[in-house]
Amino acid sequence: MLDCWRYQREHEALKLYGYVILENHLHFIAQAKSLNKCVHGFKSFTARQLIDYLQAHHADRLLTRLRFSKRAHKNDREYQFWQEGVHAELVFNESMIA
Repeated sequence: MLDCWRYQREHEALKLYGYVILENHLHFIAQAKSLNKCVHGFKSFTARQLIDYLQAHHADRLLTRLRFSKRAHKNDREYQFWQEGVHAELVFNESMIA
């Protein structure tokens, strides 16, 4: 995952100020010229890495769940790891993150 952030920092001028990984989602504070593009790249990279890992370790039950999560109209993939879309919120001051 850090390789993905490093690549985006070097090529997309991403500034990652902090993040937290929770049981079923993550939050991060970041800045970039195109934050949506950075989030898309992060989600694509990490999904591919994690699905490859699950396949290599024969985690069939998890893969079945990810296959079930894929929307019927998505023909470009077999699995859906991340929820679609970006749910960014602008941070205007410190009280918003306290």
